[in-house]
Amino acid sequence: MATVRFSEKLREDVVRNAKKIFNKELTDARADTPANWTGEYIYNTVFSKATRDTMNALPTKFMEESKVLNFGGFKQVPEGESKDYWGLSSDLQFTYVVPMRMPYGTDHATFYKNWRGLTLVYGVPEFATLQAEFKQWRDKQWSVVAKQAKFVAGVKQIMDTYSTLSPALKVFPALWDLIPEEYRERHLKIVNRKRGDAKELGDLDVSNLTAVVALNKLTR
Repeated sequence: MATVRFSEKLREDVVRNAKKIFNKELTDARADTPANWTGEYIYNTVFSKATRDTMNALPTKFMEESKVLNFGGFKQVPEGESKDYWGLSSDLQFTYVVPMRMPYGTDHATFYKNWRGLTLVYGVPEFATLQAEFKQWRDKQWSVVAKQAKFVAGVKQIMDTYSTLSPALKVFPALWDLIPEEYRERHLKIVNRKRGDAKELGDLDVSNLTAVVALNKLTR
């Protein structure tokens, strides 16, 4: 083989590896929940004192009880707001030392509750503080997502500009870290290679892409 071309599979592998660079930062941002977010805080915010008193006054085992509360964010998001932003693909889990009474609540006006977890209705006044805290928490994650998208777009631009690996590596050597081992081996066997020129990439900041890869190698 005279050259390593950017096949559809190679492109997919490179994009996948480019996204993975941000996995730890995304995980850390998600784990950095507000300090006051405990199971009791969420529970007491969602269920008013009057509701809690009513539930606690019912006979033992009259309602379901659980030591776990899975929080999935907000629903009924208005037009112009991102459902992905306000909803959680993976619930936050809160635990209790003593089982807490839980209404099923699928038809409740301010929240949805089922076997999987609890989601709140967007814009409910009683949840305003919690919703503002949720937004601050999600903004940190979305900032990482934006950086990830910019980095991936830059890597894709390089692969769109060059149909083969060799010139792409000339202008962006750090691409090597995103290439699967089998393609690296093929590349190393090739003697004659086309040289790339960064001018062919327009105003793409290749040095910034390189810095992202270098930082990832230092912190992983």
